[in-house]
Amino acid sequence: MIFAHVAAEEVRAGGKTLILAHREELLSQAQASLKKFCGLSSALEKASSVASLKSSVVVASVQTMVRRLSRYPRNHFGSVIVDEAHHSAARTYAKILEHFSHSRVLGLTATPFRADEKDLSGIFEREVYRIGLPDLIRQGYLSRLTVDTLPLAGGGIDLSGVAIRKGEFAEEEAADAVSPYLEEIAGIIAKDYAERRILAFLPLRATSQAFVAFCRDAGLRAEHVDGESSDRAQKLERFKTGKIQLLANAMLLTEGFDCPPVDAILLLRPTRSRVLYQQMIGRGTRLSDGKLDCLILDPCFVHARLPVLKSSALIAKSEEEEARIEEALEKGEKDLLNAAEKAEEIRREREEALAARLHDHSSRIVRDYLEVMLAGDADYEPVLSWESAQPTERQREVLDKSGFDLSLITNRGLASKLIDGMGKRREQGLATFKQVRLMRRLGYKGDAAKATFAEAHAWIDRRLGR
Repeated sequence: MIFAHVAAEEVRAGGKTLILAHREELLSQAQASLKKFCGLSSALEKASSVASLKSSVVVASVQTMVRRLSRYPRNHFGSVIVDEAHHSAARTYAKILEHFSHSRVLGLTATPFRADEKDLSGIFEREVYRIGLPDLIRQGYLSRLTVDTLPLAGGGIDLSGVAIRKGEFAEEEAADAVSPYLEEIAGIIAKDYAERRILAFLPLRATSQAFVAFCRDAGLRAEHVDGESSDRAQKLERFKTGKIQLLANAMLLTEGFDCPPVDAILLLRPTRSRVLYQQMIGRGTRLSDGKLDCLILDPCFVHARLPVLKSSALIAKSEEEEARIEEALEKGEKDLLNAAEKAEEIRREREEALAARLHDHSSRIVRDYLEVMLAGDADYEPVLSWESAQPTERQREVLDKSGFDLSLITNRGLASKLIDGMGKRREQGLATFKQVRLMRRLGYKGDAAKATFAEAHAWIDRRLGR
């Protein structure tokens, strides 16, 4: 919708627009959107389709356009729009954009990051707008997300033996790990989720086909689709109209597949890629009449060392936040945003508890300082204005050298009392604060604060065997 209006603006200004995409579904969606939202007709540059040079808007396959650049003058298009712009760092895109270097370039994507971490700043000068998944859901542009973990025998799918290649689980080995559970999962889906329109992602075509066979045995109207399916368009249409309950695929429908009624995503393709995970879930986030939410069916994948991405990764900003969201989900919360809010409550409660413990701990340490250094004056509070001031640099230097935690020495009066106490202990020949602390840590049985410097020195030497 957005780039359709951008293209229309270019046309109204008397210019021409090129729209680049890399999949058939994206090309057809672009043409449909131009017509639906702006009434614009467009020409197609793909395989046997050759666009007229007079066309105001050309929708082109990247794979085709890179071979036909000689047809187009460098200044032919005023604007070039790149759909799924995270792909634009690839060589084919770069060659096209270099050819049309006089054009303004706009990229749009729902996943503004790349699995290979290539920088997009060489293509785009700035990011003009970004909005996150939680905000889109809260503002009513996307469907609510709910989560169910499938209760599998044995607790989960063990991925410990699956190799990691370029940071991702090897597809063949992931398929071997998932395959023993396909029949069980098909039974669970037929029993508990048959009313859902389910899009399933699996590691390999063969795994997807095997899963569909189990689903049919369980009574589901299920189909498999891949890039070589001769009836691919018909299957996608039957799925959109509800004649197919479950559509399984292996990495085909991660981008460009637009079916708003999808209200469940079955993730049987374990991944460590945020791009891939977000793309799979994104197929179910569109709004549709009568659709209440999008259910993420996320079986438990177990790996001894490497975590598999879970639904919390969609909205969490850190691994720590992911863990808190997962904790809320495990406690029975189904709605992902509600789980995030509960995770925030958990964080605040833990921080408040930690702060209280740290305050108590700090108070105990300060009392200990004062009891050791001042022989019992442990309830000191600053009274005079000079006592409340920050410790001087000289005070901090002396106390730091003597083993005190400076973060706990918060005022000049306390610093002064501790330094005075150190002087008195030295005059009386008593153990230093460092010695007292070390003796207590090493298990001294008596009152270390009352030991003399010489006694402390001798005991520590014996205790450390030197």
